[in-house]
Amino acid sequence: MLLSIIIFIVVGFIFYVNNLNKVKEAEIERVTKIPLNSLQIKTFADNCLRKVLDDGVNFVSKQSGYYKPPVLSTNYLGYDVAYFYYSKSNLLPTIEQIESEIALYVYDNLNFCLNNFEFFKRQGLQIEWKIENISVELVDNNIIMKTGLPIKIVFNKVENYISDFTVTINKKLKQFYDISNELVRLQENEPNSVLVGKLTDLALVNNIKYNIVTQGDDVIYALIDEEPFIDDGFEFERKKMPYYFAFAGKYNWSFPDKRPLYLETVPNLTASVGYLFNYKIKANKENVTFFDSTDLFDIDAKTGIIRFIPENHHTGEHLVLVGAQDRDGNTDTKTFVLNIVEGNKKPFIRQINDLTVFVNKQFFYDVNASDPENNTVFYTDNADLFDINTLNGIINFTPKKTGAFQITIMATDINGASDKETFYLYAKYE
Repeated sequence: MLLSIIIFIVVGFIFYVNNLNKVKEAEIERVTKIPLNSLQIKTFADNCLRKVLDDGVNFVSKQSGYYKPPVLSTNYLGYDVAYFYYSKSNLLPTIEQIESEIALYVYDNLNFCLNNFEFFKRQGLQIEWKIENISVELVDNNIIMKTGLPIKIVFNKVENYISDFTVTINKKLKQFYDISNELVRLQENEPNSVLVGKLTDLALVNNIKYNIVTQGDDVIYALIDEEPFIDDGFEFERKKMPYYFAFAGKYNWSFPDKRPLYLETVPNLTASVGYLFNYKIKANKENVTFFDSTDLFDIDAKTGIIRFIPENHHTGEHLVLVGAQDRDGNTDTKTFVLNIVEGNKKPFIRQINDLTVFVNKQFFYDVNASDPENNTVFYTDNADLFDINTLNGIINFTPKKTGAFQITIMATDINGASDKETFYLYAKYE
C-alpha cells in the first residue's frame, strides 16, 4: 500500500514538472515574440538621460554655470562666459543656480535623444511619456540627476509602466566651482591683479590644469580636467576628452602713460583766402590738451585739429605756435610758418530784404549773385517751403501755409568759396 502511494506521488510530480516546463517554454516563446521589452526601453531612457546630462554639464560649464546667456558675459570660443568678478563686484552664481541651469538644459534637450521613442513605436509598441520633474545635485565630483519620467508601454494589450530614473556622472564641476569661489573671494583684496600664483597652487592641490586668456580688460579663466571619459551612453567606444569650466573677470587696467610728451614737427604751411584750411597736430600720447597762440584760429583742444577759412585781411606770413599738455603737466610746443595767400574770391549775393508771400498764390523771386572772377555760381537754400533753382537762383513756388520763416540762401562758386544772405519770408492770406 505504501509503495503504491509513493509510486503515485512520483508519477504525479513528474507530470507536474513536465507541465511546468511546457508553461515556461510557452512564456519564453511569447516574450521572444515582443520586439523590445520594457527593460530595453528603460535602458534606452537611462542612456539618453545620462548622455544629455553629460552634454548639459559640458555646455553649462563652458558658460560659467549658465544654460541661458547671462547678462554680463563675454565671448570665448563661441560661448557666453559669465563674469564672476566685474569691476570689484562678486557675481558668482550659487550652486543651486547651476543645478537649476543643468536641469533646464536637460528638460529642453532630452527629446532630441529620445526622439519620442519612435524606434520602439516602429516595433509595434504604444508609448506615452512626459517629463514631470528634473532635479540635479552636485555631490563632490558626482552629478546626480533624478527625473520623474513616467512611461506607459502597451504591447498586445499588456500595459507596463516605468516612472523614476536616477543617473550619475563623474565631473569635477563642484571642485571647479569651489576653486572659482576661492579666487573671486581673494580677488576682493587685490582688485586689479590676476592671481596666477594662487591659481597655480590650487591647480596643483586639486590635480587640474588651467588656461588664462586676456582680452583687453577681460581675463578668461579655464579650469581643465584632462582625465574624464566621455560616455555616449550607447556603449560606443569611450574616449578621453578634456572637460573645462570657464569664467571671466573684468579689471580696470588704465595705467598712466609716463612717456615724455612730444609733438610731431609741423612743416611750413600755406592756406588760401576763402578756402577751408584743415590740419591736425599730432602727439605721441593720448588724453592730451592742445593749445595755440594765434588769433587766426582756435585749435581743437581734444583732437589737435586746426580748421578755419582765412579772410582777406589774413593774407601774409604768420608765425604760429601750437602745443599740448598731458595729465602730468608735461608740455611740448612746435612753431611753423602759415602763409595765407590771396586765393579764389568769393561770390557776392545782392541783399535780400524780408519778403511777403500769399497762400495759394504763385510767388516768383530772382536771387542775384555775382562772382569777381566770373566763375560759375551754384545756389542752395535751407528752406522746406521751396527749392531754389541751383543754376539761376530763381525761387518759384506756391505757398500752402502761413507763418514767418527764416531763410538762408547760399551762393557757392566752383572753387568752393561762398556767400550767403539770410532774410524772413512771411506767408499770409491775401
